[in-house]
Amino acid sequence: MKLQIAVTLALVIGVTAACEPRVVQEALSVVTVERFTVGDTTVIISKGKAPTQRVDSVRVLWGNSPLLKDPRSMAKLGDRLIVADPTRLHAINLRGGAIESMGREGGGPGEFRNLSAVAVDGLTTWTFDAELLRLSVFDNRSLKFVRSMPMTPASVFVNPLRPRDTLRRSGAIFTFRREGIKVDSPTRTALIRYDADGQAPAILRIWPDLDYTRLPMGVIGPRSVLGPRAILAVSADAREVAYGQGLDYCVTIETLPTDQAARTVERACRAWEPIRVGRGIRSPDFSKIENEREGQVLQAISRVQVVPTHLPSFDELRYDAYGRLWIRTLGKDLAEIHPALLSRFPELGPDYRSWDVFGQDRDLKQTIELPAGFDPQVILEDEAYGFFEWRTGEIVIAVIRWMI
Repeated sequence: MKLQIAVTLALVIGVTAACEPRVVQEALSVVTVERFTVGDTTVIISKGKAPTQRVDSVRVLWGNSPLLKDPRSMAKLGDRLIVADPTRLHAINLRGGAIESMGREGGGPGEFRNLSAVAVDGLTTWTFDAELLRLSVFDNRSLKFVRSMPMTPASVFVNPLRPRDTLRRSGAIFTFRREGIKVDSPTRTALIRYDADGQAPAILRIWPDLDYTRLPMGVIGPRSVLGPRAILAVSADAREVAYGQGLDYCVTIETLPTDQAARTVERACRAWEPIRVGRGIRSPDFSKIENEREGQVLQAISRVQVVPTHLPSFDELRYDAYGRLWIRTLGKDLAEIHPALLSRFPELGPDYRSWDVFGQDRDLKQTIELPAGFDPQVILEDEAYGFFEWRTGEIVIAVIRWMI
């Protein structure tokens, strides 16, 4: 079944019959669950195949505009979608279609240099500028600029994660930060908690991340072509953090320290058959790349990078608004595609990517197959807002819907 794209250009959001979501649903399957305790950790293992839906349409809310350049982060504020790109903040009215853009490039009040994350709480919208290391606050009613304040670095952890930064605002401010690249030992990533003014940073957790080394032709890059790396997510209410390294299918969920809640640790796993890495990753052909020098560098790097025998089980984590955990898995259709080629030629990859959805009880509930170019940022009960990347590389704002 071919992917159906419904496009709405400029400042108008239109709805037609062709825009309605189309879903392919498989027959219900049986998932069995095993629970046991190891030390202070509750382990939950889901076995079997979950009910699966394939979302076969994407509705584009906004694109083809000179105002929208490389969007980085997204949050939902009532009937408005708040979108951050490097130098502007945009508000899309989901009912009427009007779009308001605020800010400009610069270092003054209400100006941005590298706006990488946005978060919404009850009264205000918060943004983080990764170049200025500055928080800015906007009033939720008018979205007018209120104030800004520097965010004090937490030790060596100063770099936002790529490609999407994370910011949560729930009484305090929570964000992930990575230290500068280390050579021949894992670079670390930390979860940092700031007070309401972006001060008094406290390092809550530290994880080993990518292991960098010196590669041919003066390049410093990951030692292994497929990780492991730190794969992280903070819940929408900032009450818990989920993390894994992708190689085995297990995600650890910890409650974050508060005065009210006791610390709990759970490990949500799925019985998963590892997928062997194919020749396309072990011995890639970079002749498709037009820039001859770039192809030569990648070819030289591929000869010395470590190639594991199996694909990682998953590569992305997301929380939805209801505390469910979404895990993007890697299937057989990715076993022959080198990541460096996939990033440059997404058309070589699959049309859909599978996301396993785990409930608050950490059981596998369902699998939803989303168009491969769709990156969900705000996930609700039966719809998700996010970034959709065209084959041309242009990124637009879109919504997908599924049946519940």
